Amino acid sequence: MTLPISLSATSGLNAIAHAAEGLYAQDSNPVMSMLAEEGIRSLAMSLPLVWDHPQDIGAREVTQYGA
Repeated sequence: MTLPISLSATSGLNAIAHAAEGLYAQDSNPVMSMLAEEGIRSLAMSLPLVWDHPQDIGAREVTQYGA
């Protein structure tokens, strides 16, 4: 909750990039793809909320889940 919002956003975008890499990995599998998609979906939904309301614990939880 005390991580500066700019660092939270940067970390969230980095997590999205890592999840996207998982979608295209040579040793990808259906479970890994499902987890990568879920992470991207969660982060895409929650990062804007965290940006607008940094103290929103629910948004922070969904962001952590996506990461």
